Amino acid sequence: SDAEHSFLWLQPGIIPGEKSLPPGSVLGGDRVWLAPERDFFFPSWPDTAAEYQPPQGIDPGKWSVVDVSPTDSSVTFATEAQVKSHTGKGTANVKLMRRLFMVANPVSLSGELSGVTFAGFGVHNSLAYLATADEHPPVALWSLLQLPHGGVARMPLLGHRDTTPPTRVYFGEVPDGDLRIEEHEHRTLEYVMTHTNKGKVGVHCTCAVAATDADPTLPQPCAVQYVWQEDHGQWCAVVKAFFVAAGPVDRFIDAPPLDLDSTETPARSGGDSVQFCCFHCEIGDDKALWRFSEVEHHALSLTAGEHCSDSYEVYAFRGSMKSSVVAASEAAVAAHYKQTARDDERRAKQAR
Repeated sequence: SDAEHSFLWLQPGIIPGEKSLPPGSVLGGDRVWLAPERDFFFPSWPDTAAEYQPPQGIDPGKWSVVDVSPTDSSVTFATEAQVKSHTGKGTANVKLMRRLFMVANPVSLSGELSGVTFAGFGVHNSLAYLATADEHPPVALWSLLQLPHGGVARMPLLGHRDTTPPTRVYFGEVPDGDLRIEEHEHRTLEYVMTHTNKGKVGVHCTCAVAATDADPTLPQPCAVQYVWQEDHGQWCAVVKAFFVAAGPVDRFIDAPPLDLDSTETPARSGGDSVQFCCFHCEIGDDKALWRFSEVEHHALSLTAGEHCSDSYEVYAFRGSMKSSVVAASEAAVAAHYKQTARDDERRAKQAR
């Protein structure tokens, strides 16, 4: 099927004519949700096992095409929705806009990389939190990239090295040795996402990127490389190049969603800007096996009357040689950080 040729994980049945999908199915691909998950995704809260449902007004939602631009080959969608907090914090009236656009390959595929192919796209999400007279919970943009299960994710950790643990497990099981931090001049997180159970990991915002002296809320470059081998032997790598802030910690509001607050074990709070989720479970009456990995990042939270935006690009490479595919993706990661540094330098010169 067409899904077999996608760099992203697609829900079996999403291609028209394959089969019907049950309500609440995770569709796959690149998605935009709202955090915190604990508030918006468990209609039967505090029973987290009974039902899991993304806010229907957003996913799938009623999105309308509001602009098509031949100039940059982009299309913009918009939707308005009322999102209810199932933990009793009220409702949020929001407007989301989502622009999808084509991107150029940041890597020259010549010489040893001549056998590697490329595809890519960019996303610009914006969120307006419409003020209401009712109680309104804080919300945050949450972007998820769903990829085929069984790859290895790597991410530079450019933040400080204080006593804050750089990662924590949200739920499930992450086998010993699958998640590790390589200590070099710069630290690198590696997560081998091959285990056959559920497991989710958060990366603390102060460890993911370094704060700027001028404004700690200014988003800084961050990139995740994900490499896997397809069933027919080809190697693939996807790079998600995005931006996250180093804080404030309390404005990263997504938290381990299954925690229930109690005197003995109080629910853990937020603070993570990047997340990884390895999903390998049988779902539904037909016991369909869902297998995918997620690379996720979060924007700072908003309160009613505020707005924000978030942009990122996704680069995908495929080839018969693992070394070439890995080299291309590593070059794309480096290009993201270098381009941001050049842009910062240019803006500094213009300000003088």
